[in-house]
Formats: sequence, structure tokens, C-alpha cells
Amino acid sequence: MSTTDDVATIQRSGTLIADVAEANPEATVVVYGWDLTGLVVHTGRVHRRTTDILTKRLTDRPSRPPAPETGIIAWFRDGVAEMCDVLEATPADAEVFTIDGSRRPAFWLERMLMETEVHRWDAERAVGSPTPIPPEVAVRGIAEFGRMWAPHMESHDA
Repeated sequence: MSTTDDVATIQRSGTLIADVAEANPEATVVVYGWDLTGLVVHTGRVHRRTTDILTKRLTDRPSRPPAPETGIIAWFRDGVAEMCDVLEATPADAEVFTIDGSRRPAFWLERMLMETEVHRWDAERAVGSPTPIPPEVAVRGIAEFGRMWAPHMESHDA
């Protein structure tokens, strides 16, 4: 997938999250104990933090910005669109804060693809049968998990 394809997937998945949550705001996302409004708030705050990191070229981890008390779906939709624009416009050699230490914007493109696609699946699952995550995205998500999250998991000896 190209950067343009990834950004289009993020935009499409963000739109689906908003559409599902708008129609069913109180549906439960069991795995997190949230309703769909909570899922939108969480994902929207992550998107906005990413936008801040990239637009302000932050090199230290900022906190997630707050969500509004009203108009959450519109706020989320606007945030997805803004983040997608910023993901495409940020120079590849810009130095920014990243969780993995790479300090490159490509990290955020990959991370937001995973964040948005997984939460799109969560939203759809909360109201029925989710559309599968595209295989090429799933493979990248498994690689990201192995690279970023698995090394920090607690070991349990048998």
C-alpha cells in the first residue's frame, strides 16, 4: 500500500466509525467497556494528538487533547480529515516524537492506520458483524504488535 492508499483507508475507516457511532451511540464495545461514543472520544483524541505532533513538530510526548462535551461526531469527523491531510503533507524527514524512537512521521501513518482500522472493526462489531480488516493491513498490524507491544508484555512461566 502507498501512503495515499493508507491515508484513504484511514479516512474510510474513520468515516465508518463516525457513521456507526452516530446511528448507535450507546452500543457497547465489550472489549473496552465503552459505548460507541466512548470509542469515538478515545480515537478522536488519539487522532488529534497525532495531528499536534506532526503539525507542531513536537519531539516530546504530549498529552491527548480533550474532547468537546457536545458535537463529538462532528469533532471526530473534522479530526480525521485534518489528520489525513497532515499525514500526507508532513515531510518524511521531519523529526517528531514517536513511541518507537524512530522520530519519523512514517511511524504515525502506520500507527494511525492500525488505530483507526482496529477501532473501525470494534465499532462494527458493537452493532453486528464487522467487515474483516484487509489482509495486507492485518499483516502489518501483526508485525507492529511484534515490534512494539509484545516485547513489553509480562512473561508468565508455565
